Amino acid sequence: MVEAESLLQREPARLRTLPYTELMGLSRARQERGRSGALYNIETEAFFDDPRRRESIRVIVSVDDGGLHAFRPLTGDFIIAPDGSFDGE
Repeated sequence: MVEAESLLQREPARLRTLPYTELMGLSRARQERGRSGALYNIETEAFFDDPRRRESIRVIVSVDDGGLHAFRPLTGDFIIAPDGSFDGE
């Protein structure tokens, strides 16, 4: 799972470089092959953290290897405000 953890750290770091407007409504699933040759599923979902206020966006990334870990993937998230700042940091 070390390889999956590395993917989980890298993907949110990459997404954090995107502007708020590009993250809004983002939903995608893709596969990436790790150095070991294992194939990992990487899913990204972005939605309003508080649907009533419709301001800050929560971005969640999950990584699994398609096996039993698919039932309990590794996950990470962050919240970005409309001004581009990150909530809670």
